[in-house]
Amino acid sequence: MVEILLDRADSGSVANIIVGDTLVVRVQDGPAERRWVLEDSGSLTFHSAEPVVEKDALPGQRLLRFRAVALGATRLRLISGGDEPAPERLEFVVEVHGPQPSSARLLLRKRT
Repeated sequence: MVEILLDRADSGSVANIIVGDTLVVRVQDGPAERRWVLEDSGSLTFHSAEPVVEKDALPGQRLLRFRAVALGATRLRLISGGDEPAPERLEFVVEVHGPQPSSARLLLRKRT
């Protein structure tokens, strides 16, 4: 299976994935009241949340993992907590496809 990495710059984009693939969203949390939380995962299943452990990672960066379990189009929405300033939202359209025959060309996995 494949992992597709998205971040803030990809918000509003369309990700094409295959059932069983994992969609990974990199978020940058602020103080405890400004953490990113799941607003809606559609037909994606939340799998895990873990801190980024790369040497150049900023403090508060996390990877949120979601697994594609059903065919069709769905939306993934995240919201930053807190009211002041106004909460931010990240939204991704996810098109989940069935497995491709080996003779098919690869799907474009991410487009804007």
